[in-house]
Amino acid sequence: MKKALKYLSIVLFAILFHQLYWYFGQGGNLIVFVSNHTEESLVDISLYVDGEKKINDKLEKGYLTSLKVFPFKLYPGKHHMKIIAKNGLIEKEFTFYSWLVRRVVIEYIEDDKNPEKPTFHISSEYVYRNFVLE
Repeated sequence: MKKALKYLSIVLFAILFHQLYWYFGQGGNLIVFVSNHTEESLVDISLYVDGEKKINDKLEKGYLTSLKVFPFKLYPGKHHMKIIAKNGLIEKEFTFYSWLVRRVVIEYIEDDKNPEKPTFHISSEYVYRNFVLE
């Protein structure tokens, strides 16, 4: 019993240390990656978290070279994210829970069904070691 408790303590300490490393190393517990994958050379975007404007930026056309990283410090719990482009013409909302370090990737892409109207693709995962927890 003592041996199992010892191993459990070591594992919990490792998880805590890893999360603190990501929190302080990346600048927060929510890391947002944003990129523009359309033919438009410059796109204005605004990102709101829990109703507060966090990002007001321009995305250049490109793939990995135009990836922008935005770290945020959020309290644990439920959060709401909204991203807007083209002065409100294109909008996407996303609700998530934050208790571990979370990565959110937002791609501004062309819609296969309607090429004239781009859209946002949002993916999110928790960060634990090199594993991704959906």
